[in-house]
Amino acid sequence: MPIGALLIGGVAEVIFGILGVYVSVLSLLFDWNNPTATVGFLIIQAVFGWYVFLTFVIASPIISAKNATGTDLLSRSEQRALIILGNMLGSITFCYALQGGQFIMG
Repeated sequence: MPIGALLIGGVAEVIFGILGVYVSVLSLLFDWNNPTATVGFLIIQAVFGWYVFLTFVIASPIISAKNATGTDLLSRSEQRALIILGNMLGSITFCYALQGGQFIMG
């Protein structure tokens, strides 16, 4: 996976989190409820969220599996399937925890 794509995904995840905290703090502490701004933040978060999801959950495991070599116990296709499955399950739960909380609080 190109390092630039992973870097952009990491920066997008940080911006995603900061925007979610920002909207939550404005809403909870200052009772600032502007529906238009909230929808705007959610649209930005949706774009960042999809990029992060596609980068870390879909593309990264597939590329890791493509570069895998076989071991003594597993064939190359079995090892690739396990790498994809393990990376996707871990990435899905990671994205769910970070992004799900943003949409619940937003």
